Amino acid sequence: MEQLKQLSESKDFGQSGLWFGGLCFPEAYLTATRQFIAQNNNWSLEDVVLKFEIGLNEEQLANNDQGFILTGFTMQGADYAADQDRFKMTEKISVDLPVVNFKWIHIDQFKKEANQDQI
Repeated sequence: MEQLKQLSESKDFGQSGLWFGGLCFPEAYLTATRQFIAQNNNWSLEDVVLKFEIGLNEEQLANNDQGFILTGFTMQGADYAADQDRFKMTEKISVDLPVVNFKWIHIDQFKKEANQDQI
């Protein structure tokens, strides 16, 4: 209930931080964030793509106008190695992930970044 109160009083839809696992309907929250970013940028919903970011520093999180900072994620069968910025296999049953950023970007930006990764 505390998180619901916090989210309802928030002016940024939880962009500054939210415990994702505490939501009753997380898929509805994702839909709302997508619609929020599309409307603010005058983009069609079909042109908005979700980018999952992990391992961001404080400055990157502060300059995060299209993303939503989420906490409380765990991963099974793998671990995030922050010093190498990659996921790796582990024998642990589950591990807590650091803060993640769900960032909605335009499809053109997504394609541009994908092309740069292939070069």
